[in-house]
Amino acid sequence: MAGLAVRDLMTPNVVTVRRTTSLSDLLTLMREGSFRHVPVVDEEGSVVGILSDRDLARVVGLTPAGWAPFQLADTTAERAMTSPVETVAPDKSVRDAAQRMFEAKIGCLLVVEGRHLVGILTEADFVRYVANGDD
Repeated sequence: MAGLAVRDLMTPNVVTVRRTTSLSDLLTLMREGSFRHVPVVDEEGSVVGILSDRDLARVVGLTPAGWAPFQLADTTAERAMTSPVETVAPDKSVRDAAQRMFEAKIGCLLVVEGRHLVGILTEADFVRYVANGDD
């Protein structure tokens, strides 16, 4: 992995949601796309937060007994998202990014140029790299 930059490992073309997206829509999106992290962007496309499967579990776990999935439609991404977000520049080393993820105990970093989202680097990207035997 020596010499690899974040851009070499990241997943580009990230699916995003807005602050006003309902958690029920977000859950459907995550299930259909088979991913665990969804960046939240504002009207200009700037990153304002991130939602993970853990955030959804936390929200559901903190609700009163009898919570039904249809009630997720009444809760927005903004209420459940993590903000501020850990980000990394695409030209940073993969080793540095991995160290940040490890120390912060997070499963991904949003890859940004300025405030513009250009990709996401997840634990799965590291696993895919090792599984493919790339050196």
